[in-house]
Amino acid sequence: MHAVLPLPRWGLIVLIALIGLLSAPTVRADDANVEIFTHASIDQQYLTRSFLRAVFSLRVRTWPDGQPIRVFVLDDSDPLHIRFCQEHLATYPYVLRKSWNRTSYTGTGLLPVRVDSIEDMRRRVERTQGAIGYVPVAPRDETARSPS
Repeated sequence: MHAVLPLPRWGLIVLIALIGLLSAPTVRADDANVEIFTHASIDQQYLTRSFLRAVFSLRVRTWPDGQPIRVFVLDDSDPLHIRFCQEHLATYPYVLRKSWNRTSYTGTGLLPVRVDSIEDMRRRVERTQGAIGYVPVAPRDETARSPS
C-alpha cells in the first residue's frame, strides 16, 4: 500500500492559480474597449444588454420596426470578440457558438456572418440594411478641445 502525502498549502494555492490561468480566456489588458456598431438606419434606443444578448444568440431576428437583423462577428478566438462577449453580453464566445450551432442544426435562422477584420466589419455593417456588429472604441483625441 502506498501512502499519499498531503500537498502543502502553498502548493494547493499555486495549483488552483495555474488552473484558473489556463482556463481563463486570454484578453490583453491593452485591448480597446468595444462599442456596438450598427447600420445608420437602426435606432440606438434598442441596444440594451438584454436585446443585444437576444440578437447575438439569434433568438431575435428582426428589429422592433420589422427590419431583418443581420449579425456580423469576428472569429471566436479574436480578442475583440472575446471582450465584446464579456462586456456587452456578459457571456463567453463558446456559449454563443453553442447557440449558433443549435440554430444551424435546426435550420431556424441565418448564422452570423464572420468577417476577417475590423475594417471589413465596418464596411459590411455600413452597407447592409439592419446590420449590427462591434468595433473598438475610437481613441479620444486629447488635443481636441471643446469651444469655450
